[in-house]
Amino acid sequence: MKRYLLLLTVIAFTSCAPVYVPNAINTPLFTEKHDASLQGSFGFNGYDVQAAYSPFKHFGIMANTGFYNVNDDSHQFFEGGLGYYGDFETNGRYEVYAGFGNGNTILNNNILAERVSASYNRIFIQPAIGAKMNVFEASFAPRISYVNLYDLRLDNLTNTPTDALFIEPVVTAKVGYKYGKFFVQFGASLHTNDVLTIYNQPLIFNMGLNLSFSKLYLQKKVSE
Repeated sequence: MKRYLLLLTVIAFTSCAPVYVPNAINTPLFTEKHDASLQGSFGFNGYDVQAAYSPFKHFGIMANTGFYNVNDDSHQFFEGGLGYYGDFETNGRYEVYAGFGNGNTILNNNILAERVSASYNRIFIQPAIGAKMNVFEASFAPRISYVNLYDLRLDNLTNTPTDALFIEPVVTAKVGYKYGKFFVQFGASLHTNDVLTIYNQPLIFNMGLNLSFSKLYLQKKVSE
């Protein structure tokens, strides 16, 4: 028990590199079959590369990865998801994605001379609503993430698996023209448990470039 309390102390001291690091939320806001999206960003969680594609109308798939390596701390994460999307009015879009991911984090604390490593699985459901135009896009997405930490080690000591539920609402704005847009995303990762079981990065902030290969834009280009 004392060893476990020491582990939590180590994690608290390494708050700049928490065990659970929420990645950027991918909101492609598709319109038609064969729409595709590719984006790269950096932020509080390090770097993200995210892709999405619609093989059939109203059906989308996505793959996301996140990573960082700073000094002796590192983090890697990968996830995949499936979703449904639709539209309303002229520019309105909605979507719901669900999926599974796996990540691992390594923290080295020089103050206590301890090394913490952790691996976790995450199941998520991600509804979103927004608007998509030539020059500007905006969306709101409250992701719900169930995180299972199954391999938490302090040096060579393995601790009991633990889990937690996170509510992660974000707002995303994209500005540019048709195929290429600069985007900014900000939000929070809110721990729903009353006690600390998984130390997480509480803020979500990312900025980067989004490339959208949309049938909507191609149709407009032909009509012009």
